[in-house]
Parts: sequence; C-alpha cells; structure tokens
Amino acid sequence: MPQGLCTGGLTHNTSPPRLTYSTARRRRAGATAQCFLLNRPSTPESERALAIKMPCSSIISLLHSVNSRCITLATIGRLDRQQSMKEMHPATAALHAEAARLFRPLAGEPNPFTPVSDWRGGADEISLDGFESEADISAKVLSRLDPWFEVSPQVHGRHYTGVDCYVDAVIRPRDPQAWHNPNIAMGIEFKRSAQGSRKDITSWVAQSIDYAYIEWDGFGRIPVFMCPNPFPSRRSLKDPLDPLGFFVDGLLAQFSVGYVALYRGYGLSLVLQGTHKIWSERYGVREGRNWSLHKRVGSR
Repeated sequence: MPQGLCTGGLTHNTSPPRLTYSTARRRRAGATAQCFLLNRPSTPESERALAIKMPCSSIISLLHSVNSRCITLATIGRLDRQQSMKEMHPATAALHAEAARLFRPLAGEPNPFTPVSDWRGGADEISLDGFESEADISAKVLSRLDPWFEVSPQVHGRHYTGVDCYVDAVIRPRDPQAWHNPNIAMGIEFKRSAQGSRKDITSWVAQSIDYAYIEWDGFGRIPVFMCPNPFPSRRSLKDPLDPLGFFVDGLLAQFSVGYVALYRGYGLSLVLQGTHKIWSERYGVREGRNWSLHKRVGSR
C-alpha cells in the first residue's frame, strides 16, 4: 500500500504535503499524531502539553511518520473541532446556544450546530440562489445572523464624490469582546442571485468596492461583504483556489470586500481573502480574533 493518508479507504499522496492549518492547528495536529505514535491516549490535556513543546518545523516529518500508521484526517479534524469549541469566548458560547435553538435552514443545509460526520466533506458551499427576490434573501439571511449581530438595515452614506448611497445592512457583533477590533462593523450588500450576466456580476463587485470607501452614517468606512458569493462555482473551504481565484479574492480583500456564503458543516460564514473565515455560525469569530479589518489606503 503506498504511503499516504488513509481517509475512509482512500489513500492520498502526500509528497510534498500541503498543510492548510494555522500554526496553532498544526501544533495540535502534530501533538495528536505524536500521541498516536507513542501509543498514548490522545486527550485534550496530553495534546496541549505536547503541542506547547513541539516546534512547527518538526510537524511535517512527524505527520509523514504517522502516514505509515494510517491516522486519518477525520480524527485530526474531529479533535480540532473539539478544541475550537473549548477555545470559544464565553460570550460567543452564549450566542452559539441561542442561535442553535433558533436555527432554520436557508437552503436545505444540515444543521451546523450538530456534529459533522465527514469533516473533510463538510466544507462545500451550498447555493443561495433559490430566493424569490433580493428582499427575500436579505430578510432570511439577516434573521439567521440576528442572534449573533446587531443589524442596522438600509444605512445611508456619502461617497467622496458626493453621491448618496444606501447599503442593505450594517452588522455589529453582540460579542465584541471576542473580536480583535471590538468596534468592528461590517456592511452586507445583497443580490437575489449570483447567476447573473458578466455585466451584472462585475457591476455588483464594483458597487461593493465603491461602498468600502463610503463614510456610513454612524459607522464610517467599513468592510463590505457580498451575499450570496458571486463566484460560487469555484469555492470550497477544503480545496485551494485556482491561481485566478486566488488573485481575485486577494485583490478584493485589499479593497476590504468579502462574501457571505453558506457552507456545509459551518453554516453562514463571513469569508475574506480566499477561504479565510472571519466568522462562522459553527465556530463563531475566527480570523476576526486576529484581524482588525481596518480599511487601508496607500501603502500596505
């Protein structure tokens, strides 16, 4: 049997390995692997103790060793989810419980607050194209976001050219102490569907870039998220973007423009710069813990 990671009977070549975990996640994965190799019980306490001592440079070689013992990515993913939940801010945990109680599916998606049986297959995007109108998708998405965010609909602002504009909604987290920038506010601009013409999609993207430079009443300049994702056919949290997608998402992120998208196993998510989750229903604030999301101008 060739060397590789055994995932449900399928063996994937790992030469060279592509690790997409953050540094903290790689450390936990490596600690889990070390417990496995030493035939020691893998508990949160033992993983944490080993992860603290383990330099990141040793993790790739360690995971290569684990390949021969056929540890699964699902095991690492499950332990990573458990640890992520334990790291959740207490204020976020309270919102999580309320959101789970009020959950209603938007597009027939599985409940993101219940265990996911296949973590690696639980990251595909679910289309949000089945709504009757822009008002319909706006009302239902904002209803799902309401347990997590204070919602201000139809906020007025003025572009530096003097043009008056309105963004569909501005949201502010109900657990600001869990965010790197506790004063963060984010705009959302809705369209009924992402299945428009090239002109429709490019006009929407240009509108969102314009909105990122507007002084919104009571909020100033804020990042803007498009909903639904205008590029759904090429997006999954489990796969790297193609070079063009990587460039487009990176460029939009420089303008502080991202997407609100629905993912299997994660629920509604605020995504910026590729597959970086600022926030998701399942895990609460993620990159928002580390990123200020301040609008940048000039040298970056």
